[in-house]
Amino acid sequence: MALSLASVKPIETSCGKYNVAVSLAGEQPVTTMKIFRTEALGGTYSAPLSLNVKAVFTPVDGTKSARREVTRRIELGPGSHSVWAYVQAPQYPASIKIDTNGDGKPDTVLPASSNFVAGVSPAVLKGNAPARPHLAASLSTDTSTVIACPAGQCAYQSCHCSSTSTDPYQSSSGCGSDHLHCIWTCVTCTTQFQPADPYLNPGN
Repeated sequence: MALSLASVKPIETSCGKYNVAVSLAGEQPVTTMKIFRTEALGGTYSAPLSLNVKAVFTPVDGTKSARREVTRRIELGPGSHSVWAYVQAPQYPASIKIDTNGDGKPDTVLPASSNFVAGVSPAVLKGNAPARPHLAASLSTDTSTVIACPAGQCAYQSCHCSSTSTDPYQSSSGCGSDHLHCIWTCVTCTTQFQPADPYLNPGN
């Protein structure tokens, strides 16, 4: 329904420094989502997401004539280990309004949240209800980047790729490890989510 991304610092180009903002562009493709219930409280799903996006490049020096826009279609393959679970608590409070056209102004009220929560394994529901998944914090040190989560939660990486993309900026090797779109999320710890690297989740 909405996408709002912004560069954390200006990018350097041969034409100068630019800030970049990304939002959805026009009518969006419809994703066919296949949901598999493998046990009473949830299962797995497959949803290869496609997006039409617009990237706006705004010069740092304020030159309006140098502002540029690029529109692209992005194909994201199914995420690795895509799990879901039933939950009783709402995922978000009622009456949340979001910006759907990238103008920086909230314009659409989200419908009420359902009991379907993506990214949570049904295994964690056999004990206490899991905490709501959220993006993990990235902490940089002199030697490495630490992925930090609250106590009782573990860092889990979900990656997407496109094996059939014709985008020249995509990797020529398709879904190789040299071109993955990955995010880190914090989920309630289970044995299957425990990270192998102790630096990913200090204290857990």
